[in-house]
Formats: sequence, C-alpha cells, structure tokens
Amino acid sequence: MSARARITVIVVAAVVAVGIVVAAVLLLPRVWAEEPGAAPSSSGSPSTPGAASSSPPAEPLATPTPLPSASTSPSAVPDRAPVTVVLAAWQVTAAGIEASSFVQGVVEEGGTCVLHARLGDTLREVRGAATPTGQNVSCGFLTVPVAELTTGEWEIWFDYSSEASAGTSDAVTVTVDKEQ
Repeated sequence: MSARARITVIVVAAVVAVGIVVAAVLLLPRVWAEEPGAAPSSSGSPSTPGAASSSPPAEPLATPTPLPSASTSPSAVPDRAPVTVVLAAWQVTAAGIEASSFVQGVVEEGGTCVLHARLGDTLREVRGAATPTGQNVSCGFLTVPVAELTTGEWEIWFDYSSEASAGTSDAVTVTVDKEQ
C-alpha cells in the first residue's frame, strides 16, 4: 500500500472516530433515558460503573419543567425562527454546575449559548460560542463556577440565539451541597 493510501485510510478513520464521539456525546444521554426499564443516572448522563465522584451528584427531575427566564427569552425575539434546545447532560462537580445542550436540527455558524442557574432571586449566567456539528449546533459543556454558587436547589436551563434563530430549553433542578 502506498504512503498516500495509508494517509487516506488514517484520515478517514480519524473522521469516523470523531463522528462517533460526537454522536455518543449528543445521543447517549437521550437514548439512555429512553431505554425501557433503565434508570437514568443521577448526573443526567450515563456514568461509568465504579467511577469515583469528587462531589455529590445532581438529582435531575424525571420530567424537566419549563422555567421562564428573568430576562426576555430569545425564543420571543421577533424575526428569529424558533428552535428546539435540548439540555443533554448536567452534573454538579467540584468545579460547579456543568451542563451541555444542543440545538436540534439546526446547523449554522455564529450562535451563542447561555447556561442559566437560578436559586431564588440569584441568577448566574455563563456564555459560550455554539459550534455546528454537521446535524446540530452544540453548546458543549459550560460551567457555573462553584465559587458563584451556594447550597440549595438550583434551576438550570440553556438559551440559544443567533441572527436567524433562538430558543430556550426546559429547566431541570440540581442540588448543590457545599457543606460536604
């Protein structure tokens, strides 16, 4: 086999591997939760058996409940197509509240993702650039730093906006316990 053919095979294998990893990150949490008789893990995403956790896991709601944002929701912005934002995975770690989401069925450049965390009148927001993945737009993982959190039941959700579209995910409740 020529050197050029070997390089081509390696490049194709790398692209396939990246595609599998992206698909697993975006789809496994949803597939895991939909399996009959399967209990979702406490982090909202599949976990590795026997893996140690540095902090207590979050307790996701069985059915996320919509939560209005303290500000105007991007989905209410005129002249933007509404989109479905899916809160894919979340957990509480030593770093803070970590969560990821994706925008279903949209592939576009230039979008912004905002992870919101609210406890009573306290609202924390973390912004990040959205990344097109080929079939969706990924918000990746964003983290509300533990230094900005207090013990309690925090409601979290994502907003997505671009020049063309906007949307808000459903909210879930996570437990932060800084006393452990």
